[in-house]
Amino acid sequence: MTILWVIFLALHIFFAGMALSQIPVGLFFRRALARAAGTPGELSILATQGEVIGNLGQYGGIGLLLTGLALLGVNRYGTTFGLLGLFAPTPTWLFIKQVVYILIVVILVVALTPASKRAIAALKGAAQSASSVTPEVREASAKVAQISLIIDLLVIVNVILAVWKPT
Repeated sequence: MTILWVIFLALHIFFAGMALSQIPVGLFFRRALARAAGTPGELSILATQGEVIGNLGQYGGIGLLLTGLALLGVNRYGTTFGLLGLFAPTPTWLFIKQVVYILIVVILVVALTPASKRAIAALKGAAQSASSVTPEVREASAKVAQISLIIDLLVIVNVILAVWKPT
């Protein structure tokens, strides 16, 4: 059981790193976008930013979910922690992490996914018309960035809870 716990914990940390890496990657793209503002390359940078950050979030989030559930069942102390306190006792810090994760998923479904679809449609429209970045594209991309920042901050809260484990 201990070896499985170590494997799942290492994978969980890896996927958390993927999710957290969206923050510095986003800063890198923000700087690149500022330099490319008004140039033909701005559209390509915006599209690449969405692809890279979107993939980091998708793979990191799904990996966190799956390895987190695996860690619930394979605890190194031989005990199992519950999911939201339903099937076994759940420490307060873990309960809060689980609620925050659910909140992240709700924000993804309710806000980020529709905003991303609008941004992708605006990007495709600008790319097909061979135009530069329009105000609509900038507005849609800024909305996605705002929602992503909220999710990133919630991920940081979960990482702090995972490391700190307050009682």
